[in-house]
Amino acid sequence: MTREISAAFAAWIVDDIPTDVLHLIGLPPTLPWESGELYFKMIASFAETLVPEDLISWMLIKDLADHRVEIARLRSLKAGFVKVACEDEIASKRSSSRNYADSRSSELKSLAAGRKRDPELAKCTPEELAERTKEIEDKLALDIAAAQAAGAQAIQYWVSATPSEDQCVELFTKWVFNVERIDVLLRAAEERFVATLREIVRHQQELAGLLRARRALTIDGELVDQKPVYSKSKILGPSASDPSRRRRRINRRSAITSTPQGISSAHSSTSPIARRKSSTAGDGGG
Repeated sequence: MTREISAAFAAWIVDDIPTDVLHLIGLPPTLPWESGELYFKMIASFAETLVPEDLISWMLIKDLADHRVEIARLRSLKAGFVKVACEDEIASKRSSSRNYADSRSSELKSLAAGRKRDPELAKCTPEELAERTKEIEDKLALDIAAAQAAGAQAIQYWVSATPSEDQCVELFTKWVFNVERIDVLLRAAEERFVATLREIVRHQQELAGLLRARRALTIDGELVDQKPVYSKSKILGPSASDPSRRRRRINRRSAITSTPQGISSAHSSTSPIARRKSSTAGDGGG
């Protein structure tokens, strides 16, 4: 069986699952009576919640979907074992009902033949023997008719019968062993699902930390740029391109151009020479 998916289906689901991921996933691990479409929709729903950022996350999400498919399958099998036990019992009763009329008729005929061989009948006159024989045959015909009616009624009942709670309780010993074995597999599948979910969370946390570290390295690289600094007139020397000196130079320039608190914007915009002239004129006037 090929692991490729159809182009039509890929185009339909591509808005939720990337095409490359779809081809890596291949055909869903579903049985013929299980929905493959539902499998991919489950992957899309998991992805919407977990927001995968890389292929590892997508593959872990696929594992999540695989585990959920297995869990659903095992739970269905549990119910199936109980149902099959009840249905087998109904089928057995139906078969017995079909054979009831024939087996009962044979039994009644044997009883009638035994009555005809009764030694007491040998003592009867031919008229009495004929009358007793007729009574036996009439009773046999009535009993066979009754057996056939009872058999037809039983067949009709069991043909329309469906599994019931009382029947499941009655047949408990016929299905409980299989259900207990399924429970062992079900617990293992549920534990794998939880472990995979934890692995996704752990991987995403590590991936987020790695991205933060790369982002920090990128920012530091921009600040610690070793390229020489160019001015309009000449190239500054190597000492000018030193990052620490550049930062100190930028800080000093910021300190000179910044406005101290308590000084108005008008005063701060006046040049130092104008302020000295103003101060000298004030002293002279005093």
